[in-house]
Amino acid sequence: MELFAAETLSLAEAARESGYTADHLGRLIKHGKIVNAGRTNAPRIRRQDLPPLKQPGGRGRPARSRFVPSSDGIRRIAQSHKEE
Repeated sequence: MELFAAETLSLAEAARESGYTADHLGRLIKHGKIVNAGRTNAPRIRRQDLPPLKQPGGRGRPARSRFVPSSDGIRRIAQSHKEE
């Protein structure tokens, strides 16, 4: 278990595991909130230092929602264009 926690991850790998973007994780390293387990221009993060998993619906930018009109709405739009 210790080997698993001590494994170092690239920013891209850490992003996939944590749900945060690689840019955000890089910023956390730059500001000293996460220890850089790699080199200056090749940062790595130990698995044990990853921030807690990001919860959907938490703070941050909301997910994009797509507008899908109902079949009645589509029918009304089609009929209004037919009458013109």
